[in-house]
Amino acid sequence: MGAVVLWAGAASSAVLSGHPVPGFNLGAGLVALARHRGDPSAAWGQPVGPPWLYWTSTVTIFVMLVAAAAICWWVWARSKRAHTQDPRRIHGLASRGEVAKVAGAKALTARAADLRPSLVHPQVGELGHRLGRAHGVD
Repeated sequence: MGAVVLWAGAASSAVLSGHPVPGFNLGAGLVALARHRGDPSAAWGQPVGPPWLYWTSTVTIFVMLVAAAAICWWVWARSKRAHTQDPRRIHGLASRGEVAKVAGAKALTARAADLRPSLVHPQVGELGHRLGRAHGVD
């Protein structure tokens, strides 16, 4: 991974300074870091721009990768926490289907004779009281 970051720094530095992009060389990046800090062009074997541009580009790419990794981790952690705190996943709470099966309009009208035996053709509103919604179901 470090060699890729060093090469990406060399590639971006070369493009910004008007030079061709160097070929990917695993060892050249490490040589640039170890021996040729002041002259990365010598490590890459071709001009990649001034040292300050090379190192600025390399550090910028590294920071962007770290930031992207941190954002991905944050999104993953947030979605995991939201998933575990989702009320539909709490054990013991009824789902929409379970609520409709027990207290929906069809269930109430099917039990009309038990709920309000004095009514001949009862409407749903005459059989029970609406106490709320089952997560978006009216």
